[in-house]
Amino acid sequence: MQNEIVNSINNDTTNTNEKLYDCYLETERGRFKIKIPKSIKDKMTSTERIWSPLFMEKVTNVCTKTSYRDASDMINNLTERKEGKKISERTLQDVCVRESERVYVDMKSDMETTLTNYGIDSVTGEIKDITKLPEQVVNPELPSEDAKQNRDKSKEQIEKYNADHPDDKIDIDKCSNITEYSNENCVYVSIDGVIVKKQKEHRKKEKDTTDKENVSKEGKTRKTIETINVSIVTREGTYCFTAQTIILALLFTMMYLLTKGYLINRSLYFLTDGAKVLHAAIKQIFGFREFHI
Repeated sequence: MQNEIVNSINNDTTNTNEKLYDCYLETERGRFKIKIPKSIKDKMTSTERIWSPLFMEKVTNVCTKTSYRDASDMINNLTERKEGKKISERTLQDVCVRESERVYVDMKSDMETTLTNYGIDSVTGEIKDITKLPEQVVNPELPSEDAKQNRDKSKEQIEKYNADHPDDKIDIDKCSNITEYSNENCVYVSIDGVIVKKQKEHRKKEKDTTDKENVSKEGKTRKTIETINVSIVTREGTYCFTAQTIILALLFTMMYLLTKGYLINRSLYFLTDGAKVLHAAIKQIFGFREFHI
């Protein structure tokens, strides 16, 4: 929605006879009052402000590294905002939530389109038409075990030589075509489920001990939220994201690997804990080709 609003303003595609309303624009240089047409105003909440794309990117990036409270203090200090124009902790939270929801919708739409084009069910991950997948993905041409063992042996010999000759070391990185089989020909997918306690929307004051909800009771269970963290490591770099369920995390992983071409003639390794549910889900979605857990 923010992108749509900014594009409308930049392109000036609105009716010049339309009534204009006051609105605030948040930027890295401060908060400014601007005029927007009713067609855009109707798409916004009563307290919503427009954020410049660059400032939105910087703000959301900071909020992924620290708490909303610390992020608010940091942003207000760096942009030298005075009282009345400071960005509150709650505003940051609302903005980040809306932006994450927009990103999720876009990613899910891309995932559904991509998997469907490759003959994969975008809900279950079931292969509907394997002929739509490239042959190098289904049956990748991988180096033999002997080749891998030879590379590993070569790497061990170089490391031993470097240990005995600290002043005349061999740069292993420059020998990647010989020794670094894993970096050149493998894709590593690390999947980890994290369960945290759901935070209360409003915290009770410490002195308020009369509220029954503020008194812990034996046997009372607090609501939890599960997040699936995924990290994909290839020779090109690392890509990380989170998902709400294991199946969704694996579907996003499949979309990313197919889109980037990282399943073509490469070994696929999953790094996980011993959870049987996760192992079963991996086999369900990636069982059409060779992989390792």
